[in-house]
Amino acid sequence: MPLIEVTDSNAWDGFIAAQPRSQFTQSWAWGEFRASQGQSIQRLALVGPDGKWDAAALFAYHQKPIVGGYWYAPRGPVVRSDLEPHAGDIVGRFMDDLSKRGLPRRAFFWRIEPPYHASVFRFPLGACPERRRGAQPGLVRSHAYMPASTLLVDLSKTEEQLLTEMHEKTRYNVRVAERNGVTVRAASSPDDIDTFLRLNEETAARDRFVSQPSEYIRATFEFLQSR
Repeated sequence: MPLIEVTDSNAWDGFIAAQPRSQFTQSWAWGEFRASQGQSIQRLALVGPDGKWDAAALFAYHQKPIVGGYWYAPRGPVVRSDLEPHAGDIVGRFMDDLSKRGLPRRAFFWRIEPPYHASVFRFPLGACPERRRGAQPGLVRSHAYMPASTLLVDLSKTEEQLLTEMHEKTRYNVRVAERNGVTVRAASSPDDIDTFLRLNEETAARDRFVSQPSEYIRATFEFLQSR
């Protein structure tokens, strides 16, 4: 069956939340936040022969500075967990059907970042493959927008166990922070977002990395807090 556009938030989140590899950038709420920032959103599901969804992907339209743009699925498509051994074929089918669907809003290409290792795919897959308008069937390797690697930490372990498993330099920095009175706590008041943004701006300037603008981070916090 072809791709379908999903308009039911419960059906969408029910599928996304049930998949162990899904991430918040594929949730219904994240799509609503992107829409609140002026972006067009598409939520597409690939329906299998049994009528169940085989995969789903939330795409947001990114406008280029002058003309045109592209549709981007951060950490998508997400494949149904029992079909993960065939994730490469499922995502390939998803992209084949997507290419038949066409590119709305004068877009130049589809861009995806599936949450799976490159080795599972039948096509050459980099961190972010693209499907371009007018290109031959296939995907073009590109640089990653999302982190190419993530690390999950088992928080059921003791602090000493966690410290032992850290890199020596990381463990040293944690100890230095403790000696200098650095503490970590959950935010408990609206003023905490101001403190976080100030610290984030100072850290970005000191360590010379590009952070999201504070206005964007605040908008993200306020929107998702209201959900």
